[in-house]
Amino acid sequence: MHTQREAQQANELSNLTRQRQLLASVNYRRAIIKELERLSRNLVACKTTEHLKRIQKADFVEVIDLKMELRLQREVQLTTEINNLTRQLLDIIDERRSFIGELEQRLPINVMVYMTRQELKCHQKDDMIRVMEMSSTGLQLHHQAMKWFYFYKSL
Repeated sequence: MHTQREAQQANELSNLTRQRQLLASVNYRRAIIKELERLSRNLVACKTTEHLKRIQKADFVEVIDLKMELRLQREVQLTTEINNLTRQLLDIIDERRSFIGELEQRLPINVMVYMTRQELKCHQKDDMIRVMEMSSTGLQLHHQAMKWFYFYKSL
């Protein structure tokens, strides 16, 4: 029963993560499209090629700044989401650990209890590996975001 509930929670967690990532990428694309539409209207309004070149350079810099800022925001948001998901997974692992402890305190009366305990221990190890991978990914994203932030700040 706990295994089904945990599997359902893990499935819901992965679905939520995918939905958040899709939403973030859709919002990122919309912002880029709006900015490009604004820039194209500015370019059509220019009459001379020199003026056009100056505006293109300025707009190009604006687009780069916008892309860097959006990327930084997305990386910070993903890092926060990964940290939240890691905390949730650690809570599930703690609940499972206490349940395994309860099973171990009672001597296995039959084979089913023993098999359940062994299966839970296996899931516990897998989840701990997943937590470590998520933490590593979160740290990498945070490091990249801070690197972009300091680079952007130095300009």
